[in-house]
Amino acid sequence: MSLSYLQRKANTLDPSVLYQVAWHTLIIYVFLILAIRTIGRRALSQLSPIDLLAVLLLGSSVETSMVVANTSIKAGMVAAIVLLVANFVLTKLMLRFRKLRHVINGGPILLIHNGAMVQENLWRAGLTEGDLKQAMRGREIGSVTDVKFGVLEPDGRINFVRRGSKLFSGAEDVSVAEDQTNTPQAELD
Repeated sequence: MSLSYLQRKANTLDPSVLYQVAWHTLIIYVFLILAIRTIGRRALSQLSPIDLLAVLLLGSSVETSMVVANTSIKAGMVAAIVLLVANFVLTKLMLRFRKLRHVINGGPILLIHNGAMVQENLWRAGLTEGDLKQAMRGREIGSVTDVKFGVLEPDGRINFVRRGSKLFSGAEDVSVAEDQTNTPQAELD
């Protein structure tokens, strides 16, 4: 097939093209969810100018594929409707199925445990000690030793519980388990 044939077909109002737009949009939506999940939460919580540029270019690069090179208003509307419906359905499924929510959003990552940084988890989260100290300064915490727990949440925020805090008074609220690598993992759910 030649490019001119595809361009002519894309600019017609053929329903098969609109089905193709819907299918491509859904595939790209799932791909982007998986890609963003893989890059980690740091990119979500701390967009640098370079990260912002990458997100903008990502949107631009997939747009043509989503609408199958069709610049009609119908193709744009079909793509938008598919994105909104897919997002709505995924959100409802995540509310209903905890395992799916964990697969897509991930769980909390313990960054500080009893005043000591958990280096392996910092590395896994794509954070540096400097990133963690910057977050602590934002919460007016002067030293890692002042922190009982520091947790990277699934939404990208870093939360801290100071030593001596009454927030978590019992083992039923927070348990710290060790995985197979003997690295502390937060279990806050």
